[in-house]
Amino acid sequence: MKKHLLLSIFSFLFVVNCNAQVIFTDTISVNTESITANKKLPLVEDGPIKNVIFIIGDGTGLAQIYSGQMHLVGKRGLLHVQTLPVTGLVKTYSADSYITDSASGATAYSCGVKTDNGMIGQLPDGRTCKTILEMAEERGLSTGLVATSTVTHATPASYAAHVPSRGMETEIAAQFLTSGTDVILGGGTELFLPEADGGRRDDGRNLVEEFKSAGFDYVTNARELDVSTSDQVLGLFSPGGMP
Repeated sequence: MKKHLLLSIFSFLFVVNCNAQVIFTDTISVNTESITANKKLPLVEDGPIKNVIFIIGDGTGLAQIYSGQMHLVGKRGLLHVQTLPVTGLVKTYSADSYITDSASGATAYSCGVKTDNGMIGQLPDGRTCKTILEMAEERGLSTGLVATSTVTHATPASYAAHVPSRGMETEIAAQFLTSGTDVILGGGTELFLPEADGGRRDDGRNLVEEFKSAGFDYVTNARELDVSTSDQVLGLFSPGGMP
């Protein structure tokens, strides 16, 4: 982005220089009023925190947010995320690469450590790291994972599973059963079903039935989710990632 910005500035200066002898007689009016349609939210007062919602827009950076602003609300507006009172920046390299992937990136968020690309909830030497979701469970808090991808995708998986490779999605699904996570919603039905039932599991396990035996409501559409009154819900809404 910096390269493109510098090129844009250079191009602008070049055009101005080429037209330096043009005399402008018109005056340009500048609106000095507030140019934002929304206002920044205030900081909350210190006190007990009731809920923590960790939202990850996979692959999203400042360039994507600004592009979204221009497309959806224009230069005078703000996206909801831009109204938050505090903005921070992180270095996104992983332990073994200048360019991170979803696994090491999400593990950095969930555990607070750098790891190798592809690793889920583990350090480069294979040791597991405790995630913020697991810390919440130790404090008796309810936890959940919601994804538009498969629920076993590297990003959500990094909060509730520990495997050396993000490709181990059937193992991740099995670990979810004993992870203590109360609500799991997203795509990936085939990762919970055996091959005999049209799934991708070669171990013969039917994790949907195992979740139900463990006390989970199993839902497959919005209506079933709306009427569920259980504190433990497994919602799988498509065979793979959600369309």
